Amino acid sequence: TIRVGPSESVTQIKQAITMAQSGDTILVRAGIYREGNIILQKSIVLIGEGYPILDGENEYETLTVHTQNAVIKGLKFINTGTGSIEDKAAIKILDSNNLRILNNQFENAFFGIYLANSSRSWIENNQLQANAEAEHQIGNGIHLWKCEYNTINNNTIKGHRDGIYFELVTNSLITNNFSEANLRYG
Repeated sequence: TIRVGPSESVTQIKQAITMAQSGDTILVRAGIYREGNIILQKSIVLIGEGYPILDGENEYETLTVHTQNAVIKGLKFINTGTGSIEDKAAIKILDSNNLRILNNQFENAFFGIYLANSSRSWIENNQLQANAEAEHQIGNGIHLWKCEYNTINNNTIKGHRDGIYFELVTNSLITNNFSEANLRYG
């Protein structure tokens, strides 16, 4: 286990990911982390303690994932950058499989959780909140494109363009989600 925090020897999540080997756990202590876009390409467990904040400073995607068999749990993502060309997200998952995105919080994200060409992942118990006033100002809360065999369960999505959006998605289980006050489709 690698511990990250203001009073730890490792103070940045990026540094911990560089140090980690596949199968390791990174425990992130409470605090605010402004590290731009964090890239995860290892099969690790990334767990927040006390909902540490990953702040995109209204400029950056906060976490881009391109791996297999990873867990992202107990983090708070805020203030991603916006951009309809790049589709910036709090968590963007690309060409990945067997992920667990659990018990995270999202505030003021352009896209909350964005999966593309990814399968066999579990998105559960996440809270996504945005305050969009027009469709061009915001992306979707949970967005899946060209995905299969994913489970989206017990998430709450408010204030996005679409709460949950699917395109070219097959063989997936979508249950017990709560979507309200989104610009299109509840």
